[in-house]
Amino acid sequence: DVAESGDVVPVSVATDLAKIESITLVADNNPVPLIATYRLAPQVDGFVATRIKLARSCNVIAFAKSEGKLHMAGKPVQVVMGGCGAD
Repeated sequence: DVAESGDVVPVSVATDLAKIESITLVADNNPVPLIATYRLAPQVDGFVATRIKLARSCNVIAFAKSEGKLHMAGKPVQVVMGGCGAD
């Protein structure tokens, strides 16, 4: 995916895994890679959507915790103009 500006990059994560406990977002090239951790109540679906700031092109990785196990998926995001004070 391509983000014109790293200041506002829309991200969404959806999973059909049962008993989702949390979803964590990480951007591997950001100055602070951990973006957010969402702890989910048992009665909600495994879905989060937000906007994040990326310093430069990187992999955005989602970790979903379900029944004590971690599941991971990621996607490379190319940033045309970086956020986080990057040039």
